[in-house]
Amino acid sequence: MISDGVPAHTCTGTVDYVPPVSIKDSAEAVKKITRRGTPIVAIALNNPDDDEENCYEKLKMIYPDVISCEDIKNLTGQLLRIISKFFQGRFK
Repeated sequence: MISDGVPAHTCTGTVDYVPPVSIKDSAEAVKKITRRGTPIVAIALNNPDDDEENCYEKLKMIYPDVISCEDIKNLTGQLLRIISKFFQGRFK
């Protein structure tokens, strides 16, 4: 799972789907998926210059394992390390 933040949707004329409801719904879905044996690791694409609460902290409310990526150039290496840890049995 690669994300730039929590699930949120706003549209004129509809009910907004934003935190805390979207966080709770997503966390419940993640629990169901992981209980079935599918591991999920979220990768938070953080912008260190962003003033609002960062993506990593928000995603920790949803996913059991979150990796922070502040530089997109490092994303490939981070993904490969995570996959390697899964194969070695060192990740949940």
